[in-house]
Amino acid sequence: MSKKAEQTEKKLLQCAKDEFLEKGFLGANVRSIAQRAGMTTGAIYRYYEDKNAMFEAIMKPVLDEFDVLFQEASSVQSELLDNNELESRMPVASRRLLEFVDYMYQRFDEFDMLVNGSAGSSLENFAEKWIEADIEATRLYMEKLVAMGLLRNDPSMRVIAIFVKQGYWAILEVVASRMTYEEAMDYMRYLIPFLHAGWKTLLEEGEETAPN
Repeated sequence: MSKKAEQTEKKLLQCAKDEFLEKGFLGANVRSIAQRAGMTTGAIYRYYEDKNAMFEAIMKPVLDEFDVLFQEASSVQSELLDNNELESRMPVASRRLLEFVDYMYQRFDEFDMLVNGSAGSSLENFAEKWIEADIEATRLYMEKLVAMGLLRNDPSMRVIAIFVKQGYWAILEVVASRMTYEEAMDYMRYLIPFLHAGWKTLLEEGEETAPN
């Protein structure tokens, strides 16, 4: 691709981003994006087959970067679990949650589009893969607690899945409500201990006892 074509594509994606931010995915249309970019709709189709392809192109760098953060956090939590450092999991998780929120505010427009304006797009359920991975991580954590005689409750995986999903959307609420960064940090100051206390109550981790 020539430098001119790259510049044209960059301008096109910025105009598409403005359109999505203003109207959401469902309200946006290729003709309006073309007008913003000073292009014909035919010219746009030489770059992207439809508005969904443009939406994905805008989001890909953000989702890729967030994936890296998520994988790093998951790796640390798995290592703590493997080393039986269970008491360290909550403090580490708290720091990671704040890092996630920091990143969302670095790329707030894109997360606003995902959380508030992605209905109807291929990314409408963008958080599902992270939720599924977290559900599996929670299952492994519960197995470790059972092996150590520390799991007093035994909630079904259906219950676990519901709590994991609600936890994610509680965090994404900072974007859904379009909080300022300061408001988000204040909200997280209450949300993090609330979530941790909820999980502790749900699983009722007790003192180590001999497994049956």
